[in-house]
Amino acid sequence: MRCGSVCVALLLTAGAGQGQRAVLQLPDPPQQGKPWRADAAVPTEILTAVEALFDQGFPDPRGCEYREIEVTTSTIWGESAMTRTRGWLLPQAGEATNRFAICWNGLIYPVAKFGPPADLRAEIASAGPARRRSFSLGAGETRTVIYSNALSTRLPLLLRCGETEAALRLASPFSQPNLAETPDASRDVYGEIAADWAWALFDRTLCAHNRGDEALALLSARQLAAVRPKIEAECARRGIRREPDLEPPRQGKGKAWLDFLEPLPQLAADLERRAAEPQRVGVLVRGLDNFPVQSERIAALIHDLDLVRARQWGQPGGVSLVEDPIVAALIQEGEAAVEPLLDCLENDTRLTRSIAFHRDFFRQRMVIPVSRAAGAALQAILQTRFSGGAPEIRAYWNRYRGLSLYERCYAILQDDAAAARWLEAATLITRPENETAFPGGFHIPQPAPTHAPVRLRGEPLRAKSNPSVSELLARRALEVPENNPGAYDLRAACEMAFRLAAWDLPAAGPVARTLVRRCCTTMKYSSQPLGACVARLTLVRARAGEERPFDDYAEWLKTTTPDRLRDSVSECLEPLRQFPENEVLRALIESLFRKTNSAWAAFPWDRSGSPAPPEPSRLKSR
Repeated sequence: MRCGSVCVALLLTAGAGQGQRAVLQLPDPPQQGKPWRADAAVPTEILTAVEALFDQGFPDPRGCEYREIEVTTSTIWGESAMTRTRGWLLPQAGEATNRFAICWNGLIYPVAKFGPPADLRAEIASAGPARRRSFSLGAGETRTVIYSNALSTRLPLLLRCGETEAALRLASPFSQPNLAETPDASRDVYGEIAADWAWALFDRTLCAHNRGDEALALLSARQLAAVRPKIEAECARRGIRREPDLEPPRQGKGKAWLDFLEPLPQLAADLERRAAEPQRVGVLVRGLDNFPVQSERIAALIHDLDLVRARQWGQPGGVSLVEDPIVAALIQEGEAAVEPLLDCLENDTRLTRSIAFHRDFFRQRMVIPVSRAAGAALQAILQTRFSGGAPEIRAYWNRYRGLSLYERCYAILQDDAAAARWLEAATLITRPENETAFPGGFHIPQPAPTHAPVRLRGEPLRAKSNPSVSELLARRALEVPENNPGAYDLRAACEMAFRLAAWDLPAAGPVARTLVRRCCTTMKYSSQPLGACVARLTLVRARAGEERPFDDYAEWLKTTTPDRLRDSVSECLEPLRQFPENEVLRALIESLFRKTNSAWAAFPWDRSGSPAPPEPSRLKSR
């Protein structure tokens, strides 16, 4: 095997008695490494850049026929496809049945299907002029194997095919000052082509790994690991300036030229691990019924966590690991899985197949570790959010082990030292039975089967006394320093009051009254956006049967304007909509909306996106 060559072979052998995995080999193009004479019109700086790339293993299309082809590609979102494009079909080698082709991203792909010869010049002419890129640095292989979407890897391919004029037209818009596109650095086309080629290899590694094509992923990772130091050495030799690193502790130092490859060593090691292991059939494919012993079933599911391939749901966004079937099956095992999952969280260094990213048009990617999948399962089983990793989860488990979920919640509300978890406990107790939620994730409401009131999940705690749950919720909502209302998170205190209202509405009235007044005082002296809390607490007071629940609300609303409330205007006016005939609120409407010099009357409701509330009749109808 020649390091850095396009010819890389992989023989995946299984354990004793398991046979061998399929062999995948990407062959060398027929004229790889053979002499080439460029057109005299090619500038020296482009010529030297292209020669360096071919010396490093960039595939040479000479001697290959340009044809219609189909290759398997996938996206960072986990979508696989058979992509139709055109590329250079390598001659068939000996008795080999597999065919391969060079695509426009500078990579050799196994060909699923090939068709008739294609017209290279006609394709170049139909693609139109090259354009400078904006948000295409992270373009994936589904796009970059096609000529019109390819990055600067088109340039060396065109030059080797003798299409000098087309290649030089590309050179101007594609030539960037350096890998970071810094305007004042020396221009050198090598940096961009090398980065685009390395990116194509990295993207294919990730996508093949994600879809389970481990052989192609490992081939790509090995080639990339071999060529990476060569690219960085050539960038250094050419004096291509590195982008400054703004992240501590490396602040002030230059980034690596191929900084997006930071995850490569760990991913490559994980792919090598997979190649060395025997083939296996996943637990879910075999069927959970084939694992009647719970401890063995849990161990097998944890072993399969490296097969997790949950997709990212948006950008910016996250990967909801609890939706993966393997993680979901572990969650169903309940607290019996906690200890094995903790051991996995603390000691397992493997990677899943799930990939996270900030934006798909940037090049930063992260392959999610198995330990994170274990952490997601633990949070879902314990119905608790953790931010401190394994030590925090183990400490929590050691403290509350043996208690049911709602007994734990009651114990947390009693614990003066557990303030950070009071609101979480209150939320769990007062969650309706027809809602399923995952800490730090999402909740799924299910329609109630009848019109009967939906029970709360903490109903078994109704029998608690000395203190009752109502007493604990009321106490925790008000345990803040009254002489320093800006020193705590009032919104969390208000949310505790809303949880109390869901549990015991009459008990919530006095708490809501106190918090309304604290919010109003705080807003006099700070910019905390508490108007929506005041409105919701006011509604709690009204429903709890408090006498004159709207006085404090009306006095506060007179002191503010729609501009100050910003996006919460509609929420802040909800009491006016629900109780338009109340005498205090009717007088408030008169004072705010019927005076021509009032900011409320002059507010451009149509352009704000908030419903206009100038008339009592309109308020009532809403």
